[in-house]
Amino acid sequence: THDDQTYLSVADAYGEGLMRHDALESVVRRICGKDSLKMADIPENSQLVFIPGVDFPIVRSHNIYMLPGVPEYFELALPAVLSRFRRRAGAVLFCVKVYLRAAEREVVETVGRIARECPNVLIGSYPFVQRADCSTIVTVEGTERRAVVRAMERLTQALSPSAVLTIEHGGDLDAPPRSSS
Repeated sequence: THDDQTYLSVADAYGEGLMRHDALESVVRRICGKDSLKMADIPENSQLVFIPGVDFPIVRSHNIYMLPGVPEYFELALPAVLSRFRRRAGAVLFCVKVYLRAAEREVVETVGRIARECPNVLIGSYPFVQRADCSTIVTVEGTERRAVVRAMERLTQALSPSAVLTIEHGGDLDAPPRSSS
């Protein structure tokens, strides 16, 4: 997803520095404001991939595609990336989604700690911007079902029970249905 740490990590992986991208800076200023301009500093050999209907572009550096982390934007951008790749034969990806009432900033340290403790899975947290009843989704993905379940259990045990709205296995990154109450 987009954030300054992702961009820095990708740049480091390729032995590159970061550069301020003018077009991305305009997008970040318009949507996030001047306090978020670090998001316009991307790896030196990056290109922007603009998708119709998506405010944030995809940032491509070499063979790495960095998508917007906001689920609504991510969902619109993902098909553009997936169309460029074919799924490896026999590879199965297990996914658990933990929907939270808590804001992403309230859980980011816990999510980061669990991600470091569970290196065999991918863990990401993403804010919902247009939902009053669901503030954040945390995804746990991996090719080993047991490792995914174990990481999800560690995560939910580390969070306040009142923060967890629902847990869902598989599927996409949409928010859960709105409660009828």
